[in-house]
Amino acid sequence: MKTGTGQKGRAYTRRNLLLGAGLFAVALLAWGATGLYARGGTGGVVVVTDSEKKKHRFSLDEDARHVIQTALGFNTVRIAGGQVCVESADCPNQNCVEQGEIREPGQTVVCLPHKLVVAIEARDENGARDPNGSNGPADPNGSSDPADSTPPVDTIAG
Repeated sequence: MKTGTGQKGRAYTRRNLLLGAGLFAVALLAWGATGLYARGGTGGVVVVTDSEKKKHRFSLDEDARHVIQTALGFNTVRIAGGQVCVESADCPNQNCVEQGEIREPGQTVVCLPHKLVVAIEARDENGARDPNGSNGPADPNGSSDPADSTPPVDTIAG
């Protein structure tokens, strides 16, 4: 009985090395794709509804800070790395700040004293909001008339 010491044994070892390297490459690609998805890049929209029922829309893909100021106080909303949070606020309990980051469509952060809601909405492949109506009206003010829409702003004074 031979134990694989000839040319045939080397070919078998080479084949195992190539198979192992191929599996490693596939695993590495899968890990990289998972990492990209986890960092965001989903094309989501951050919708901040303030106490005056104004809706402010921001891209989840663009890192930024937005101060939302109303008669009830201010909240600083931070978008970074495909996640959003209330970074600071002048409300007494700071629950909105303690809620941490959100990243998935349907998740929300709420500031009850300021009547502020931060929510993530999904977009379809074309960059539009979800066409099945699950994300609400098409324009920021809830109107069906595009002429009524207002662009997002960085600082809102109440």
